[in-house]
Amino acid sequence: MVISYSHHLNLSYEETFLKMIDSRTVEKTIDLKDRVLLGTWSNHYNAWKHFPIKKILIKYEDLKNDAYLNFRKIISYLNELYDLPIEEKRLLKSIKDVHFNNLEKLDKTEGFNENPNINLNKNFLEKEGWGNGKKSYLLI
Repeated sequence: MVISYSHHLNLSYEETFLKMIDSRTVEKTIDLKDRVLLGTWSNHYNAWKHFPIKKILIKYEDLKNDAYLNFRKIISYLNELYDLPIEEKRLLKSIKDVHFNNLEKLDKTEGFNENPNINLNKNFLEKEGWGNGKKSYLLI
């Protein structure tokens, strides 16, 4: 999380970590019109974890190791909430489209609007830290 967010903020890992543990951290929106109180990463995680709604927890490593099974779990979960049908062709296309290598190519050719450093010619996606053996979770 720190690595990704530090690239997003264009700050060192240490500066980013200090922002993430400070409950008073405020960040400007991309359009610089508003500011958002972020709180700590721990508070965010615990708020999501303890929110009284059915949810699933997927480890990044599991998603990477078996994308099909875990995408199917996500779609099944969304199907329960929003009556979202599982369409095999679309599921397979989604897995292919969001593969890091495909997103990385898209980042280099078109960029992402979410990138606060796009004017600095910096890519939004960074491979550093991806799948490095540390546990990462996707909470849906």
